[in-house]
Amino acid sequence: MRNLAYLLFFLVSLVTVQAQITNPAKWQTKIEKKSDTEYTITWDAIVQDGWHMYSQYTPEGGSLPLEFSYANLKGNYQLIGKAKESETTTTFNPVFEVDETYFVGPIKLVQDIKITNPTTENIQVELAYQVCEEMCISQSNLFVYDLKTLETKEVKNFEDLAATTVDTKKDSDTTDTTVATTGNTKEEKKGLFTIFFLAFLSGFAALLTPCVFPMIPMTVSFFTKQSKTRAKGIKNAIIYGLS
Repeated sequence: MRNLAYLLFFLVSLVTVQAQITNPAKWQTKIEKKSDTEYTITWDAIVQDGWHMYSQYTPEGGSLPLEFSYANLKGNYQLIGKAKESETTTTFNPVFEVDETYFVGPIKLVQDIKITNPTTENIQVELAYQVCEEMCISQSNLFVYDLKTLETKEVKNFEDLAATTVDTKKDSDTTDTTVATTGNTKEEKKGLFTIFFLAFLSGFAALLTPCVFPMIPMTVSFFTKQSKTRAKGIKNAIIYGLS
């Protein structure tokens, strides 16, 4: 039981450390108007010491590259070339056996955009990337750029942004606003239950991955050797499983 307690303490400590490092990259962004139809978006990021982020040009087969996803691109605006990057370096990774490209020092990204639909109100961009130290963390940030005010903000998801816009247009009608707010609350609760259920199923699915198979005989052997009786072994296994 003492060895089991040490094992559980180690697992809890590992989860706690990972939870504390929520995002080693801190972002600042802005949008500038160059002409009636052209804008420039700039992203600046500072990554914690010891961590590094991978470029959009890092090859497949290694760590995940930086990716830009534009939620409302089609029919509204077009990108003028690919995003320009600050200084990067390329190093061979013996684990993946590929040359990986990652940023050195502060990160700067610049993207020029041309508006093709005059009624476009904003630009919605998701930055998905991976930062690594001794372990790798996949992160994403969602940004919205108002083309009229040139204000920028970070959102949790673009669906909430659309709901907020609809509610703002109804602010003159108190009853409609109340109903919309109640509906959003119910949807949020429903969404949380859905996320929990999917995460629960994903945990079971993870047991089917090849990297888990070698751990099964080790785990069975651990409880068999540590327990004097079969009943005690089953008890310890149940405690381990529930934990």
